[in-house]
Parts: sequence; C-alpha cells; structure tokens
Amino acid sequence: MNSDPTRLTGGAVDPAAATRVGPAAPTGPGAAADATTVQAGVADPAAADTAGAPPLHGIPPGTLLVNTYRVERLLGGGGMGEVYLVRHAGLATLHAVKVIRPAMAANHQVMDLFYREAKVLRGVRHDAVVSYDGFVRDADGRDYLVMEFVEGPSLAQRLRRGPLPADQVLALRDRLAAGLAQAHRQGAIHRDISPDNVILPGERVDSAKLIDFGLSKLTDPTQETIIGASFAGKLRFAAPEQFGMFGGEVDARSDIYSLGLILAAAARGRPLDMGDSFAAALRAREAVPDLTELPPALRPWLSAMLEPDPARRPASLDELLRRWPAATQAVAAPARGASAAAQSKPPGQGTVPRATLLRGGLGAVLALAAGWGLYAVLRPLETVPPRPPVPATTTIPETPQSQPQPQPGPPEPGPPPAGDLAALVQGGRDDQALSAARALIAANADAPAGARTALPADAFLALAESLRAAGRPAEAFALVEALIGGGAAPPAALLWPLAQDLRAAGRLDPYFFLVRALAGQGDGPAAFAYGELYDPLHWTPGTSPFTKPRADKARDWYEKAAALGVPAAAARLEALKAVVPGD
Repeated sequence: MNSDPTRLTGGAVDPAAATRVGPAAPTGPGAAADATTVQAGVADPAAADTAGAPPLHGIPPGTLLVNTYRVERLLGGGGMGEVYLVRHAGLATLHAVKVIRPAMAANHQVMDLFYREAKVLRGVRHDAVVSYDGFVRDADGRDYLVMEFVEGPSLAQRLRRGPLPADQVLALRDRLAAGLAQAHRQGAIHRDISPDNVILPGERVDSAKLIDFGLSKLTDPTQETIIGASFAGKLRFAAPEQFGMFGGEVDARSDIYSLGLILAAAARGRPLDMGDSFAAALRAREAVPDLTELPPALRPWLSAMLEPDPARRPASLDELLRRWPAATQAVAAPARGASAAAQSKPPGQGTVPRATLLRGGLGAVLALAAGWGLYAVLRPLETVPPRPPVPATTTIPETPQSQPQPQPGPPEPGPPPAGDLAALVQGGRDDQALSAARALIAANADAPAGARTALPADAFLALAESLRAAGRPAEAFALVEALIGGGAAPPAALLWPLAQDLRAAGRLDPYFFLVRALAGQGDGPAAFAYGELYDPLHWTPGTSPFTKPRADKARDWYEKAAALGVPAAAARLEALKAVVPGD
C-alpha cells in the first residue's frame, strides 16, 4: 500500500482526548439523512492484530468507532486534525476518517471550515471528487468526516518521475475539469487545487480524484466568508486574485487558473516558474506564463485558462468542456515543426499594465481566522478567446522509452519580509499590506512548530487599527486573532473598540473571542460583558453566541468583574439571586 494514499487536510489529535463508548449523535450537514455514524471508542481488547502496534497521535490502532469503524493507521495530519484509515467492522470496506484535534475544536473558524468541507463533499457527487460517506458527532462532542479511501500516489509524487505524455495531460484535463465543473454547479469553489490534492488511483490519470476541499468556499450569497487570517491555497498554484490582484474576487475562474497551472506542471514534469518570493509571485502573474516549451496543442487552451485578469478568462468549466476538443481528438505538433501560428498567443493575451493589478481587497485566505464578508455568485458565461487552428496532420508523440531526469521545481514562494509589511502600512496601502500579512500567517501555519517566527506585532496592530477605522472590523479581527493565537496580548485600547464594532455588526463569535481575551487579561468591563453573554436575564439568540444561558457561568464572571472594580456587577449578581434559586 502507498504510504500516503490520501492527502486530506488534518492535524494532531490530543492524546488525552476521551475515548469512552457511547451513542453517537449525528450532526453537521446532512446528518439527518445519513445513517453512517462515528463514535470515539476504546480499543477493542480482542483486536489481537493491532495489540502490539504503536499508538497513533490521538486514536490508537484497533480503536472501534461507533461499533462500526476500526482504526488501522494514521494516513496524515496537519495543523487542524488528522486523517485515519479505518475498516468497516461488518463490510470490511476501507474508509478515511478525518477528525479535528480537540485543541482546535473550540476555534469556530476551523469548525466552520470542517462543516463546510463536509457540506461540499456531500453535495458534489462525481467520480473525479473524493466521495462523502458521512459526518457525525459523538457523545463527547467530537466531529468526524467519513470519506472514500483513495489509494494511489498524488500527481505531485507521479511528476517526480517526469512529465506526463500529451495524451495523458489531455485525459487529466478532461477528468479534473469535469469534477470541478460539478463542484462549481453545486456552488463550491475549491481554492486549493495543486498536484498534492490530485490522487491517481492505480497511477491512472483517467481515474484521478480531487481531494481536500478544506479551503473551499460556497457561492451562495447567504454564505459568509469564514476565513480571513491568511492565504487560501498554495502560492505556486494560486490565481492572481488570490493575491489580491484584479480586485481580489475569488470564484470559479480562480479554480480554472489553478487547474491550468497544474496541467502545465503535468506537461513539464515540474511547476511553471511562478515566482520564488511573494513579490516575484505577483510579477509572474502580470502576464500569461511562457508556455513555449509545451506541446503546441496544449498552449491555446492553457493560455486562455492562465489569463491574469479573471475577466479575460473563461468564466465556466462547462463552457470549456463544450469548446475544447476531447482528449482523443486533440493532437500536438512536433516541436521542431510547430508553426508560428501555433506558438503565437491567442487574441487578448499579453502583458497587463502593472498599474491595473493590485486593486481591491484580497479575496482568498487560509483557515485559521475569520473574514466575515459575503461571497459573490458565479459570473455568467463569458466568451472563450478563439484558439489558433491546430495542424490536422500531426499526432501526439509517443512517450520516449527513457524520460529525462526531471529538474527540481522552483522553491515555494516565501512570505514578504516583515519590513515590507511595515512599509506598506506606513504608506497607507492597506490592501497590499493585508495581502502581505496573510502570507506571513500562512507561512507560519505551514511551518513546523519549532520553525515558526513571531509575527510583526507593531505592523499588525497598526494595520488592524487602520482597517477598523475604515469600517473593516472583520479583517482587523483576523489580524488580531492571529497575534493572540501566537501568544501576543494586543492592547485593550484596540481590542475593546474592535469588539464593540464586531458586536454592532452582529459578529457575535469574534466579539466573544475578543471579550474572552480581554477578560483573560484582567479587564473588568470585558469580564462583565463575558458574564452578560451567559446571563439568563439578558441572554437572547441574537445577542449571545451561546445556544443557551448559563446562570452559573454568568455568576462566575460577574464576580470577577466585581473584584476588578466594575460597580454594575454587584447589581447583576443580586438580580441573578432573585430569579435563580441557590445563586
């Protein structure tokens, strides 16, 4: 078996997490319609085949989940959770189970992403997309996403051996485009398409499957963005608008651009040079990348997909699927006989003036903080630029008997230096500064724990205050949350006004986050506000993030507020005693 048969987003699970057996309570998207349930349970003593196996990070081999799934081994992990290979106890079928680690379970952005991934997978039923098998919560409150187990290398692993022949690139194009088109029809944008997130079962490109919808967004206008602290997607394969260019609106055309980049990588055996630093990554997206080394038959439609301005890109994969020839009909001219027409750029392609690039806000961002604006609906279909004619007498060259050794691809673009961020903030260029800040957060999120660097607090706080003053509290909160998550203690002079702005905007979860942080710093008014969120005399679903009031919690925080010198706290305590016996 391949050592990494799936690459689904995950992270460490707390070894101390409870594993008692109990009834499972279906929850999350589609829970009522799904009979599949998962329960964290104790390891079965009768599981002799796993008795001597080393324990996993959080769930040991042999653990029986809901009397249904027995854990076999850990498949992979990341900052949010872990993915385990499990076997159905009755059917003997293999599945992948993704679980969020307990330390992240209280993070509403992480859990919202988890629920959204489950909702996307449940709604997108296509053979080119990893299948959803269930989503439940156990009696201890732990959520599980049960998915199809896909065994095979990732496209990234396959490309280490060299490029795909042109006919396989075309087959991969049609396969992935069909799966993504189905996701787009369901209102889901992937936003993290890369060779790592394409699995080749049995190493067959015509069976390729997209995985890891953990950064997906929904185009339903009632759906708020739940991400905002950093960068969504991998820098090398991200669309220009994911860097904040061209207005920063991320939609189906962003997936089209990223798909074009991975298909170009498949044809080359390594990624295109899209910049080895943040600034270089921006420059590389000012024009269509150089595709002259690719087979001529691939260039016209790749050029259309890789237009920097999303307004010049095809707006729909459905439109592309209708327009481009099937893989069995497409042909590639020999490189030495390629005509000038075949190598020329299609109409409308060319360098875009730099002055038009970095306008508007950043639209795509990573998973560990909150951005709270509304997503846009998919645009109507637009015309695809006409393609130059392809010579009808040429054929796809056979795969050579020995492939040249692939050269290592360019290094992943790094985040901008902290000094660049400070200069952008001082220059009043908030949108570019926000893009740079998100890249710094993304770099830390991807780095091992011991390799993470302190975020530039002064620049982050100055930018957060500027964004708050400009009426952008959600984006300001994302920066502050990242600082707090890194151990910083931003001043109350910023946190309290920001908390009030978020509450006025109805953003109760981030409001609670800041109130809790302030209360933890010994802020009396924050402790009072914390108690009020629980107070049964003041609690309503529209004013508190909690599902029900808790008189005991309210009393505890009012007592802390009184000790911190808040006069109104004593009156609240007396009022609680009058209506809650025993308080």
